[in-house]
Amino acid sequence: MSDRPNAAQLLQALEAIDNKIDHANGVLRDLKRERDSIVEAIEQLMDEQGTTMLAAGGLVCEAKFEQVPRIQDWAALEQFVLRHKRLDLFQRRLMTSVWRELVEDRGGEPPPGTAAFVKRSLSVRQRSK
Repeated sequence: MSDRPNAAQLLQALEAIDNKIDHANGVLRDLKRERDSIVEAIEQLMDEQGTTMLAAGGLVCEAKFEQVPRIQDWAALEQFVLRHKRLDLFQRRLMTSVWRELVEDRGGEPPPGTAAFVKRSLSVRQRSK
């Protein structure tokens, strides 16, 4: 006899874990909303008091500021990037849907420097009657 689980046990285990993950993600979403609300209240209090630091109950909260990019004109940015060869401004990641279209347009041949790999994913659902 084998101690190896059968298909029904494996599928039930996968469904149970997926349900737990869905529940945990829901709890996490609620906690993030609650945190965002508290952060907003702290920022509002700091703004009202004209400060970037609050201290109370042995805790200190300090606001930090940094500049981050926001693209306002894609065409202008693309022109700059190409003219100055500054591709390093972009993250090195391909958009899968655009890559697939390009491969299809090229008769199944991927663009130079890329290769396809098959990513497997599983989904479990209740069997319909």
